Amino acid sequence: MPSRLSRLILVVILAFILLPAAAACKGSAEQVMSGEIKIEAGEFYFKPANITVKAGTPVKFVVTNTGKIEHNFSFEELIAKGMTSARIGRILPGMTETLEITFDQAGTYIFDCSIPGHADAGMKGTVKVVR
Repeated sequence: MPSRLSRLILVVILAFILLPAAAACKGSAEQVMSGEIKIEAGEFYFKPANITVKAGTPVKFVVTNTGKIEHNFSFEELIAKGMTSARIGRILPGMTETLEITFDQAGTYIFDCSIPGHADAGMKGTVKVVR
């Protein structure tokens, strides 16, 4: 029968093995993406819905409509600030469209499908811009 000391040593060894693995899994949740970012648009979602990019780095959103109805992809906050190109107007079913943006300022930017009712049904996401 194992002694208390043997069990304690085993617990300590397991802690040293498992804790770094758990920390690595937690750290990968916020992966900084760059270049071409593929997004799937369907009824009524974007996948991925949460994206992290680095400020000052150009990104190209490649949005494919896998749904059965028309969607769009827009950053309404950026459009309201004068960046009228921050939108893909129409993405028909089965089609792919692109949008290139460089986010100069760190912060969180919301994208959505601005067709009435779509964002309210869950068709929205965020781009977190980090330094």
